[in-house]
Order: sequence, then structure tokens, then C-alpha cells
Amino acid sequence: IHDRLTWSGHTVKSKGYFYLFFTESSPVKGQVQQKIMVAKSYEGVDFARPKTVLDPTNESVRKEAEHLGYHLGSGDGLVMAWRDPFYYQGSLYFAAKAVDPVSQKIRPVIGRAMQAGDSMEHWILQAPMFLPIEGNITQIELPNVKKLEDGRTILSVNLSNLKSDNTPEREVKTWVRLYERKDDHLWRPAQLDPLDSEGNLFTPSDQVYGFNLITGPVGLQGSGFYREGYSSKAFSLTPFVPLKERK
Repeated sequence: IHDRLTWSGHTVKSKGYFYLFFTESSPVKGQVQQKIMVAKSYEGVDFARPKTVLDPTNESVRKEAEHLGYHLGSGDGLVMAWRDPFYYQGSLYFAAKAVDPVSQKIRPVIGRAMQAGDSMEHWILQAPMFLPIEGNITQIELPNVKKLEDGRTILSVNLSNLKSDNTPEREVKTWVRLYERKDDHLWRPAQLDPLDSEGNLFTPSDQVYGFNLITGPVGLQGSGFYREGYSSKAFSLTPFVPLKERK
């Protein structure tokens, strides 16, 4: 639908239209730049030309992002992060980087923007969300948000320890982790089975990434993809994993 590289995103239906949020990636002055786009469709097949919703190469957006603490470059040795948009109840969540206000180091975060009125094209950037992670985690990607009946918000993310864009695939470790919070308190590891004490559903030995949460008749569940290193099942979906209340 677009003449540049497109990366992951999320489709929602609102007021009779489908809205496809996605990442546009393109080289600018020798650096990979990312911005978040949205395309609109009546039937979900043919989409109108995409419009930009969050563009950190725009001077005013860049200044606001940096004022809020976002890091928009590759100073940590990794490509910039401004991607993987996920829409949920008037908020847009995305993968980003920020400067830790305590350590002053660049670390992965979840970016967030609030919907301006009813428009899917106008957004107000919010401060980055810092999640409790280990020091070796360098990327937080593909956020997915759901709300439980008890009021808890569940956030699933895909984590990795990628050290540089040239790191061999076999050296990259990945995790699928879920967090929770209630009443706008701090994020903590989700208290659901079969997660471990850190909120991990999949750890490096599982070789899983690209996890997605869904809700349905059987409740909260999710599935991801086996990574390339998992030779017998590479790029195939994992079985769906039900996520249950911890007893």
C-alpha cells in the first residue's frame, strides 16, 4: 500500500472503517528513520493512501519527543526505535527508546500517544513507559494491550538482547513477557499462569518471537512464531497458549 518499506502494525475497526497503523522505515541521510502511519479502508482490503500520524523527523515532533525523554537515534548501536504501533482504547503504544532519568543511559521503552478527539490521524505524544527489565535487554518490541474484567491492564512485549544490527542471529536471545498494572500503578510482571515469576511466557530456549495476545470465548490467550534458529519449525506459529488466573 506504500512505496517505502513497511514494518509491523495493527488494524482496528472504528465507526464503520478499518484503520491500519503500521511502521514506515526509510533511509534518511544514511540513517534508518521510522515513522508511524495510518491507512483507512471501508472494507479492509483496499486502503487509501496512508497518512503520517507520528513522525520524529518532523521538527516539532522531534523537539516534543526529546523534551519527553525519547531517544531518536542509534547512539546505543541499534537502529532507531519508533515502530510496531498498537491501538487500544484511545491510546497508541509503540516500540521506542528513551534516556533513563536515573542512569542517563539509553534503554528500550514503550512509547505512547493519546488520541486527539475522535480522529485516528491526530495524536498527542505522551511520556515513555519504563518497564522493569534486566540490564542485558536492549529491545522491547511489538507491544500488545488487553484489559481483564478485574480492571487489570495486560501488556505483552517481545524482548531481545541484540547488541548491534550486525549481531549474528544465533547470538540473539529473545523473551516473550507479560506485564500488568491496575489503576495506573507501576507495571509489574503479570500474575497469570503459566508465566514464571518474571512474567515470561517464552524464554531464549523456546526460540519464540512475534507474540500476539487475543481474547475470545475461551478468554485470554496468545501465540507467537518460532524463530529461524528453530530449524524444524522456523516461522511457524506456536500452539495457542491460554493465560489463566494464578491460583
